[in-house]
Amino acid sequence: MENRKKLVIVGGGAAGFMAAITLAEAQQNIDIIILEQGNEVLGKVRISGGGRCNVTHACYDVKELVKFYPRGNKELLSPFFQFNCEHTIDFFESKNVTLKTEDDGRIFPTTDDSMTIVNCLKNEATKLGIKIILQAKVMQISIEEKFEINYNNTILKADYLLIASGSNNTIWNSLKSLKHTIIEPVPSLFTFNTKNNLFRDLSGISIPSTKIKIKESAFETNGILLITHTGLSGPVILKLSAFGARFFGRKKLSVFYFNKLDKRIKRQGHN
Repeated sequence: MENRKKLVIVGGGAAGFMAAITLAEAQQNIDIIILEQGNEVLGKVRISGGGRCNVTHACYDVKELVKFYPRGNKELLSPFFQFNCEHTIDFFESKNVTLKTEDDGRIFPTTDDSMTIVNCLKNEATKLGIKIILQAKVMQISIEEKFEINYNNTILKADYLLIASGSNNTIWNSLKSLKHTIIEPVPSLFTFNTKNNLFRDLSGISIPSTKIKIKESAFETNGILLITHTGLSGPVILKLSAFGARFFGRKKLSVFYFNKLDKRIKRQGHN
């Protein structure tokens, strides 16, 4: 028998599944196991794009694409030449998933249902013999002759290990013990909350063209603003929070007050 290698992937999200499927298609002499600590895989894919799953964006120039990433854009340049938006479209269409491009460039499955993407990835994993273990909480990672992954008090040995667990302090601490350097994470892609009661009465109003600027900084974005019962959201806010994440982290800002915006809305007659 061939001496088969083993890869363990920690994290059953989009990154973990794409890595598993890509490797399984390229290399048959390897066993792949995905460890997911939750009760289901691809949970964030299910809720992305309002339940429609924003698969990718119609930006086919790699040098333009990296500009949309507030951190690590230089490091992403080379990977994006290897696999970018065009490759993403080709991947799903090769799996019989048809996609559509909306006016703003966002690309969704034509079904407008995120389960189309979830089922595609799960079916491919099954077809390729990728093993998925749910409720597998990884407590520690060490290296002897091989990687040793301790989950649910079970030791799993692997020749290769891929971490795709996202925000997970336990995993980060294990990686630190293996002499890896972890850059302190900060929240990103978040909405802005305010204690001003005015927003509660305006919940649901969308303003199609808005300029938002954070005082005492150079951070400024334009786009669609959505007023919610807790404050401000929408693409313009999410983009601003992403590009200004480390600024907000340093300032330890969690509550935002927008007096100028309040006055502008009042003048427009929204009381």
